[in-house]
Amino acid sequence: MAENVASVNNIKGAKTSAPARIAEKLRADLLDAGDLVPGDRLPAVRELEERYGYSRMSLASALSLLEQEGRIERRHGVGIFMAERQAHTAFLGSGVVGLIVSDVMPFPSVSMFIYSGVEEECRTQDRHVVVASATTVAEEERELDRLVASGCRTIVMNPVIRTREEMDTDYLKRKYLDIPVVLVDMAYPEQGRTQVVFDNYQAGYDMTTLLLERGHRRIAFMLYASTRGTLMHFSNGERHRGYLAAMKHAGVPPICWTFDNQAPDDIVMRDIKAHLRDEAASGNGPTAVIALHAAWANTTIALLRELGMRPQEDIFVVGFDDPKGCSFPTTGADFRQAGKLAARLALQQQAEHAVLSRIFVLPVPIENTTLRDESRGRSIGLVSTFQQS
Repeated sequence: MAENVASVNNIKGAKTSAPARIAEKLRADLLDAGDLVPGDRLPAVRELEERYGYSRMSLASALSLLEQEGRIERRHGVGIFMAERQAHTAFLGSGVVGLIVSDVMPFPSVSMFIYSGVEEECRTQDRHVVVASATTVAEEERELDRLVASGCRTIVMNPVIRTREEMDTDYLKRKYLDIPVVLVDMAYPEQGRTQVVFDNYQAGYDMTTLLLERGHRRIAFMLYASTRGTLMHFSNGERHRGYLAAMKHAGVPPICWTFDNQAPDDIVMRDIKAHLRDEAASGNGPTAVIALHAAWANTTIALLRELGMRPQEDIFVVGFDDPKGCSFPTTGADFRQAGKLAARLALQQQAEHAVLSRIFVLPVPIENTTLRDESRGRSIGLVSTFQQS
């Protein structure tokens, strides 16, 4: 199997991006090997994903590069085909929307949902989407440079998370100010671009209120550290503000567990386990924990079992995002809708020749709020104070 995306992206000093190297591999294996002729259909993306071990978004980015070269053609609802004529395209023009997504999200499906929303909106306006992915701010800037150099004048971006230093010198505050670049989800007000974000403050407030209504008064919140040199996880910070407001309104003291969000997963796991063990030993630990996101909520539940505790009984665990398959309350941010709205705004600004700085905030409903209490064999209703309109 070829090297996976993680290893490709971690090669220091590499001169080409991961999608470019994947495109080179596909070019050699499929297009130049002599097994296919112009007009032949290529394997489906899922088959390529299984064959090579690359992520779907990295494959989408690589296929976009091959499409820009004129080597392949994508037909909506049909498949990918070797181009009939080798029309090496150096200019994308106004009929194309560039999409740059972060390749380091905790849930890879987020990028796919954003892409599907952008693609849906572009299809209604007879536009095509060219996809690129990035794992660092430098990579993200290079991909934007490449798209603009190719003639793309409408961009949707799911930005890479910045450190404070990177935010202070952020290229988005000074480059391509005449081109609509609409940011989705991981955006910051100081970037000065039109943004489609989620109401994470309300999500934090509602999740805390949900637990308070269940009778919890000792509620721990997992907070990413945001000191200089550390990644600025804006959504986690907004949720924390909502948590603090709800706890203040209830008249109960907050409990914050802080983590370095640049630490490896095993270190974060070790720290969560230490908090759980130490709080249990104190005899006055939290009865509920608001995890960083759904993945860490699942990890916390597993660690509770490892420590001989009963998840959702001794300590009730909740999280954020990725509600599918979760057995605990979490949030259901509609990333597809966010991508669709971002594409519409970007195309509108392009059509009106007006690059604006506006922030659109989408609601975040609390989901999975009716659980099964196995010890009592009955349902427990958890009512959110916030409902999506």
